[in-house]
Amino acid sequence: MPKQVEMPPGELAMGRARGRCWTRASILGSRRSVRLAVLALGLALSLIGAPAALASCPSVKLIGVRGSGETRSDGNGYGTTVDAVVNWLAKHSSIPAEYVDYQALAVEWWDPSYYTDRYNRSVGTGINSLLAHVEGFLNTCHSSDLVLAGYSQGAQVVADTYQQHMSAAEQARVIGIVLFGDPRFKGGQGAPIDVGSYDHSLNGIVAQTYHRRDWAAADASKVRSYCAEHDPVCNFSSLGSAVSCGIHNDCAHYHYMDLDVPGTSTSYTTAAAEFLLGRARSLNGEPGTTPGGTTPGGTTPGGTTPGGTTPGGTTPGGTTPGGGSPAPTYTETTGSVAHTWTDYSDAGGTEGPEIGSNETVQIACWVTGFKVADGNTYWYEVASSPWNDAYYVSADAFYNNGETSGTLSGTPFVDPAVPACAGSSGGTGGSKPTYAETTGSVAHTWTDYADAGGTEGPEIASNQTVQIACWVSGFRVADGNTYWYEIGSSPWNDTYYVSADAFYNNGATSGSLLDTPFVDPAVPEC
Repeated sequence: MPKQVEMPPGELAMGRARGRCWTRASILGSRRSVRLAVLALGLALSLIGAPAALASCPSVKLIGVRGSGETRSDGNGYGTTVDAVVNWLAKHSSIPAEYVDYQALAVEWWDPSYYTDRYNRSVGTGINSLLAHVEGFLNTCHSSDLVLAGYSQGAQVVADTYQQHMSAAEQARVIGIVLFGDPRFKGGQGAPIDVGSYDHSLNGIVAQTYHRRDWAAADASKVRSYCAEHDPVCNFSSLGSAVSCGIHNDCAHYHYMDLDVPGTSTSYTTAAAEFLLGRARSLNGEPGTTPGGTTPGGTTPGGTTPGGTTPGGTTPGGTTPGGGSPAPTYTETTGSVAHTWTDYSDAGGTEGPEIGSNETVQIACWVTGFKVADGNTYWYEVASSPWNDAYYVSADAFYNNGETSGTLSGTPFVDPAVPACAGSSGGTGGSKPTYAETTGSVAHTWTDYADAGGTEGPEIASNQTVQIACWVSGFRVADGNTYWYEIGSSPWNDTYYVSADAFYNNGATSGSLLDTPFVDPAVPEC
């Protein structure tokens, strides 16, 4: 029998267990047992909504989960909202898709047992089914990745499965997630994960009973959670508004296919599909075309990944090892005059040429750096001449939604189609900036951050300060931290990784690690 997942009446908050570094022995000992029963089920069944057998393994596959009350006949099994994403991708890419068939219990607001038990059981059946799909595919197609899409109850199934029931290795192979009307939506999460016209002071309807959903910084590049104003499922204000939504078809919860993302002429479902395609294209070279046939700059999707290598590799915007094709670039237009700099970490270094108001340039990728006045930390590497990948500009100065005129107010901090830079480069002669971090105890290093394995490197001593290049999401240690640092210092030389859990991450160099951050927010993603 597969493992059955029941939603608890509440969720246990995991406390920080800091103060010691996890050795290889303790890390390996803390790994959860393999879900053999679920895996066996996933491999044995010809997953409903999927082909009976995989004739070949695609580079990326989508799995969709429908919402409350939707059935196998709605949207070809995906439900109408997720089906809109699937249809857009089918027209613009070769990404195959399959749906999760589960109860998707319809809302029965008049029945008290719906809230206390029956809804939770329905979510649990969805989690079990999604796990079977995920594990069956990932264990069959060892070099393939997944993108996930969920609507309403299906959004909760997708996000709960990813956050609570997948291993770090499985999470690493999920390269994109889009959610519509997540019942555990957290209004205060903010951009770039939360997208929409939602009220930032309101949370999802299930978040009134369970914890609001917190997304880790490591997930910011892969997750988009869409919530429209007056959708009581993700922006709950009163029981009356929720009951009214169940009665009237004009409720925003049912209209992500035809409501536009604020400041754009693009619907929520189209924006989500474009985001998933952008992730697949940048990370896997997924063949496909944007509307119009090519990416901005004239390079065909399916070329090289931005940066070309894993962390520690080539400069963003450069070529793949061996002199392959240049990475694709992305057309972005400013809303005002924008200043450029060689050092994005402090908006300094050498000042470059200005970018004029309403000027269109080619962007290679984004990095996180200096926080500007409204809180944005995204910076673009400018590929166009005369900047030539040597200068950076705050992404805040751009529309980031395809517009080329009008106010910047309410536009996204960053364009979700633009990928994160791989091995973020600074402006000091092409070398990457590094960040001083100090351990609180002896820390072990490894070449493979996904499972705390590979080849063991030199230890980092207790209270030793090293230079960190960037972070990646990898093996989950005992207290739940999945951040790993790429070590720039010698003798590690960008080849070894260490759990960020072993560091103070707040500028301290002594004292207890208890309650210190999982990761230093100043350190960029690899």
